[in-house]
Amino acid sequence: MARLGGVTDEAYFVRGDGFADALAVSPFAYSLRTPVLLVKPDSVPGETSTAISSLGVAYGTIAGGTPSVGAQTEAALETLVGHQLVRYAGVNRYHTAALLANAHVNDMVASYDWVGIATGRNFPDALGGGAAAGARGGVLLLTAPASLSGEANAILSANKLLIDEVHIFGSTAAVSALVESQIKAVLK
Repeated sequence: MARLGGVTDEAYFVRGDGFADALAVSPFAYSLRTPVLLVKPDSVPGETSTAISSLGVAYGTIAGGTPSVGAQTEAALETLVGHQLVRYAGVNRYHTAALLANAHVNDMVASYDWVGIATGRNFPDALGGGAAAGARGGVLLLTAPASLSGEANAILSANKLLIDEVHIFGSTAAVSALVESQIKAVLK
């Protein structure tokens, strides 16, 4: 990120052995050119500590609740960066993605003009979708494969007048035709 001219005094911190929270921050990490650093639920790996130091990270955002990034890890990160971190933690992965989307839209880092939607149950489609959303200044919402998540539904409903484009990432095995029809119904 530093070599690409990114913002390296800030970082996103996510659980390294899970994918949903990392996917939820990916559009914003892309558009802000901010690193996503991986942690364990109960500790900060040495490689992450080294990256924080070498990049000069002084501020950060945690994506996910304490089962993903525990209080002990948060305290260690705050010691390493020298500031309190901001945490976005929903009741589930869909809620966390919605909280991150709202926060970044409110901070004018992203907009609801361009919305990507991908399954929250697997990572490949959302991985590319997050970069696409970030390149377009949009957000990525996560949904269950068979039915539109309530959190994605709420974001779409509340912001339907702002939305110009919605892109679904993945085949109907990843995001069903029913979800697509539910999205269209919300945006009517």
